[in-house]
Amino acid sequence: MITPQLLVPAGLLALLALPTIVLLHMRNTIPPPRPVPALRFWHLAAREQTDTTRFRRPPLTVLLLLHLLIAGLLAIGLARPAVTDAWAGLVAPAEARHVIVLLDGSTSMGMTVGDAGAGERRFRLARQAALDELGDLRQGDVATVLVLGTRTVTMGATDQAALARLRERLGETPAPGGRADLTGALVLARDLLLPGQRDEVVVITDGALTADPGVVAELGAPVRLVLVGDPADPPANIAVTGLSSRSAPGDASRSDLFARLGNFGAELARVQVLVRTDGYEVRRDEVTLPPGGEPVELTWRLAPGVREVGVEILTSDALPEDDRAALILFQDSSLALEILLVSDLPGALQRALEVLPGARVTAVTSDQAAARVQGGFDLVVFERVAPPATLPDAALLFVQPPPGSPFPTRGEMVSPAVTGVAADDPLLRGVDLAGLTFGPVPVYELASGQPPVVSAEAGPILFRSELEGRPAVTIGFDIEQSNIRQRVAFPILVANVVAELVPSGLPAAVPLGDPLTYQ
Repeated sequence: MITPQLLVPAGLLALLALPTIVLLHMRNTIPPPRPVPALRFWHLAAREQTDTTRFRRPPLTVLLLLHLLIAGLLAIGLARPAVTDAWAGLVAPAEARHVIVLLDGSTSMGMTVGDAGAGERRFRLARQAALDELGDLRQGDVATVLVLGTRTVTMGATDQAALARLRERLGETPAPGGRADLTGALVLARDLLLPGQRDEVVVITDGALTADPGVVAELGAPVRLVLVGDPADPPANIAVTGLSSRSAPGDASRSDLFARLGNFGAELARVQVLVRTDGYEVRRDEVTLPPGGEPVELTWRLAPGVREVGVEILTSDALPEDDRAALILFQDSSLALEILLVSDLPGALQRALEVLPGARVTAVTSDQAAARVQGGFDLVVFERVAPPATLPDAALLFVQPPPGSPFPTRGEMVSPAVTGVAADDPLLRGVDLAGLTFGPVPVYELASGQPPVVSAEAGPILFRSELEGRPAVTIGFDIEQSNIRQRVAFPILVANVVAELVPSGLPAAVPLGDPLTYQ
């Protein structure tokens, strides 16, 4: 149904010109005086009473009709008539639109629709649907596009030139991957609503997203859902859902590789699993995967010296990206955590440092320390050894430093017991201190306002400090004279200390499907 509207009703005031034109055409004009040779026959002529009547009836002449038509068209043009039907494209829309497109770019949108080998990706279909939505916009409309994923890509246009650039940019935008937060996107869309325009939100997704109904109800604009693919018939997908390794029991030079596979289709699948080490194929196994996502775990014993290993499922399914996974067993020097251990009798501490992921430990004696501490290490550990006068440019870990350097002492605790613990401290996360015994521990004097992490009756046992701008942690007791070295709490404590002193540039874990870029 066509509903006419006037964008500028005041323009109809121009219709007042119509009676004015009619009055002008009704006016009689006084004949101009003309000289004649005689008045002999003048009384015989038919006299027109032009001198007594100023106006006459409206003459239906072509000139009057043209004047009225022109004035009427000008008045209608000034009033700017419009219709709400979009097919009446000869006039402007009745009301400017603001279309907010929320385009799902999560990992599931990378799946193919139809044949896994030749089907279209869901995101490509969704992107085309978004371009179709933008194709209906006219001059004066506004468009906002949010591509949702691990990161949200925002694009907008307020005129025809910007809209053309928006279409071009959207056509080249890849799916960001990861998980899409539809609720957060709707909250953002609520803040983007424009007063005086007809706002509408279009959500284009494969149906794998959820949103808070309360946020949708309070949005303040209608929401239209466009689905790509068939949510009722999800395509079959096979994936590597887990990959890890550990040192082989009884042979530290070799590693055991553990892989977990899942078949999320509705039918039994038989696939080949390929194992590559350092770029070369070493295994190819036939594996049967039950339907419904039930995990299947596989184990391989790797050869000594393997630095990188990868597992790949040789199949053609809906999402090729999750058919392979890789694991770095030994990092290159550019990524390794360089640790210098200065100790005359290294023992349990050295072993705890060497098992840290990505760590490379260099052990030297106190006589060699002066020549090595400035060698560009990330962490320098002094075990029962005083540091040199010039501290290394690195994070510092002290294990029972000698009295007086770098921490002053006042006496000694013979067999201290733990009396105070900062339970919420990150250094003690997962560390059980119950039942620990210690040998003699110096009583270190801490600066005012510096609370210990673990303390005994007379002084601290574990504490933080800062030396010449360098972060430092001190373990006040001798590890070799404590029973902590025989407990699982010891490697956890060492890992917590190293993680705080030298935080990794990489996150400890990344959710499945989230992309990670590291340079």
